[in-house]
Amino acid sequence: MKKLDLKLLLIFVTTICAGFGQTADSLISPLQHDKGFYQGSDGRLYVAQSLPIYFLLSTSIQGSDAVLLKPDQIQTLPMTLSEGKNTIQNPGGSITSSDESKLPAVFEVWADGSPPRIQISFLDAAWFQSDQVVFYGSDLRIALESEDTFSGVRETYLSINSNPFVPFDSTRLDFTQDGEFFFRYYAVDHVGNVSDVFNN
Repeated sequence: MKKLDLKLLLIFVTTICAGFGQTADSLISPLQHDKGFYQGSDGRLYVAQSLPIYFLLSTSIQGSDAVLLKPDQIQTLPMTLSEGKNTIQNPGGSITSSDESKLPAVFEVWADGSPPRIQISFLDAAWFQSDQVVFYGSDLRIALESEDTFSGVRETYLSINSNPFVPFDSTRLDFTQDGEFFFRYYAVDHVGNVSDVFNN
């Protein structure tokens, strides 16, 4: 889980319908995020579940002579993986380890089709609401939290007052002046799954 904190002096938090006259056409779009593979620090291999999967066999680690494998009686590729752990194995094969012992030829690939979950919390300050505008006092702290089930959260992005989305970094934010702020935020995981864009 990632938890990111920032502090404001005094803010007026608005929704899309109040304060800024935002429309669907005028809202800044999220960044483009490519889907792909990701290998975690524990060696576990992840792939975006929505991507097509092909298996190739090669006698070279560079894959220069790779041959596409097709399951028997299956003429249509690609294949798809199920959400979570997928096991690829050759029951009769083995792999020679560095100490010359024989290990089962079993490979694991984790398919991640779930985007991160993200939540913003307004904490530690007195507040009141008037129509669709929320007013907070000077002790306000904002916690922006994101978590992901499989490959993990790669980045959390924030847009303030219709500015382009940027990676969230509390040290780059300046709220020294009272004012009105409109927040949009989302998160992306390590294989490129993107959460919905939320508005506050």
